[in-house]
Amino acid sequence: MKKSIQMAFLAVFTSVAVFASTPGKSVSVVEKTMNYGKYIQEHVFLPEQYKRSGFNKQVNITFSVDDSGKVTMVAAHTENASLRKIIEDQFMRLSFTGLTARVSNKVSLNFIVY
Repeated sequence: MKKSIQMAFLAVFTSVAVFASTPGKSVSVVEKTMNYGKYIQEHVFLPEQYKRSGFNKQVNITFSVDDSGKVTMVAAHTENASLRKIIEDQFMRLSFTGLTARVSNKVSLNFIVY
């Protein structure tokens, strides 16, 4: 039987107002946030050891970026230390062009395995 894995995405970017006022950017706040959500879903994966039926975990992430959008600080908030390290390592490889540098941003990821 093949397992179904779903990652629900809920984003709350503390610097969301910056999207609308960034010079030269015409993408709406909602569209920009949805693009980031899709980007995260494509680049952050649940490790194999957690792909068991009934696994349901929310991971809250706080991160900031530099002037080029590269993630420079990330803190994954979950009681599972192994999952926290894996998610932080994956997130450190991401880049979010258009986010304000040196501002805390928040993302909530919900991993659900059916």
